[in-house]
Amino acid sequence: MIACGLGVLISFNVHNVEIKKNADVRTSGLILSIGSILIALFFMVYEIRENSCLTEYTEISCDGDVSLRAVTTIAVYAGSLGVVMLIYGLGLLERGLVPYALAIAFGGSLILTIVLLMSVFNWIEESVWLLLIPLLFLGMGLAGLHHRRYQLAGFVIGCYIAGLAGIGWLIEPSLASGGFIGGGLPMTGSGLLFILRRTDREARERMLEEAQEFLDTGYPSRSLEVAGRLIRRAQRDGVLMQDSRMWLSKARALTGHREYARSTTYYSMALEIDPHNENLWFEKGNLHRKLRQWDEAEECFQNSTEISYTFGDAWLRLGQIKERLEKMGGAEEAYLIALELESNHGLAYLGLGRVQSKLGRVKEALKSVEKSIALMEEDYRPYMVRGDIYFSLGDYERADSKGYSKAVNIRPDFKRGWRKLTKVYRAQDKREL
Repeated sequence: MIACGLGVLISFNVHNVEIKKNADVRTSGLILSIGSILIALFFMVYEIRENSCLTEYTEISCDGDVSLRAVTTIAVYAGSLGVVMLIYGLGLLERGLVPYALAIAFGGSLILTIVLLMSVFNWIEESVWLLLIPLLFLGMGLAGLHHRRYQLAGFVIGCYIAGLAGIGWLIEPSLASGGFIGGGLPMTGSGLLFILRRTDREARERMLEEAQEFLDTGYPSRSLEVAGRLIRRAQRDGVLMQDSRMWLSKARALTGHREYARSTTYYSMALEIDPHNENLWFEKGNLHRKLRQWDEAEECFQNSTEISYTFGDAWLRLGQIKERLEKMGGAEEAYLIALELESNHGLAYLGLGRVQSKLGRVKEALKSVEKSIALMEEDYRPYMVRGDIYFSLGDYERADSKGYSKAVNIRPDFKRGWRKLTKVYRAQDKREL
């Protein structure tokens, strides 16, 4: 019974996926499971008081009372059903897996019933094949829960059956032996399957870390190899469509290998599993941005901001993409939101300045660019934007001194800056420069 309680506690830590809870079912299951234990204890104490022979082991003629067997057996059926209700009500078991848990509860209780009947009817004692029926239920339940990674539910049910039937050990050995078999099989089987699944999960975690480490240290080919082995192992373990990180690892490895088109496919698979992950949408948007697929990138960054409004970097990227698509109103709004949140404010002010310039609000644009320069003094891009603004106004002197000249001084190999500077000198008729 202690192991049953510990199993429930472990389940809280293992199954960290939020599942809808049901307070009514939880309360009913708690009453049913605890009530079955109390009734069995009460009836056992009552039988001992009424029949002192039950505690006199030297008396050969002293047999256990049939009514005690019947009450305990019924209590095991009702109590194991209550445990299933309790686990489901606590949010530790998905609704679709309840039939598998009920199959384990029924199979374990049925083994107890058959073992008890064997001590009463000779024909049942000779019909050992009857045990195949409860074993079939146990096998079906264990297989179903193992496939969906909920082995601890079977462990808890097995502990309960073994513990409740074991109450009558001193006065009814056959009762306890039936309970130990009926509860021990699902308890042991579920425990071993849980350990096996846990070992497989730890191996996958190590492979995930290894793939990311190779990628971080500049070995994308080796990262891609590990990610491929990880997906094959996850497919073999039956968890490939349950953990988005398997697909994400392969997507990142392909991105590091510059296979962007293939990488988008794996990002899409990861999002099929985890569609409410703003970081996945953000990474996929950056990938479309590299491929110059602006519409797809806009959709990804838009989804990222809808999932997490406070994701400042996503708002910044959304503003840049909308600017590319000539959606200046939406771009300005996105940049302003990015400035209110945690993001690269230097780039946000720079983008805002470009948009305001295209909207004809030159004074506001210059102020935004000045703020960007204050935050990114060693970056050539704000100076290029300031040069473009002054050039569009016909102020070639400032376009040169405050814009393009400073940009090429920061980055001498920037060809576009030199071409812009050449246009300024031609406009000023300074052909010698």
